[in-house]
Amino acid sequence: MRDKILKGKKLNDILLKSVKLNRIFFKTHDMNEFYKLNKPEEMKDYCAGVLDEIINKLKPKRILAESFGTFESLSKQWTSILDKESKNKSLLLAGQYKGIEIFGINHPSQAWRQGINDDDWDGVNKELEKRLD
Repeated sequence: MRDKILKGKKLNDILLKSVKLNRIFFKTHDMNEFYKLNKPEEMKDYCAGVLDEIINKLKPKRILAESFGTFESLSKQWTSILDKESKNKSLLLAGQYKGIEIFGINHPSQAWRQGINDDDWDGVNKELEKRLD
């Protein structure tokens, strides 16, 4: 992840003061595998409740969601603030979660499948630099 996003001194300093959480607390390779487990909806609801409790306790200034699926589970309305022009593909989304500003990015481990390259990640980093403090 650090090879793709939150590069550079300013963003790295922010990263060092950040907390990282997973949306799903059960280890699977992907959501398709997760949904094959016994009672996946109950497990997903459990994780959402715990995640909400953690966010309420931490009271973060901002949230960076490391996949659009995670972003969309937290923010029901959003705006694409950076697009990959050649593919009409969002690179960075902005929204709200309970009054907290939230940004969403493609998951760095899977973005290559959608043609997202290092130049695109550089654009994401530049946009985040402008918006984060």
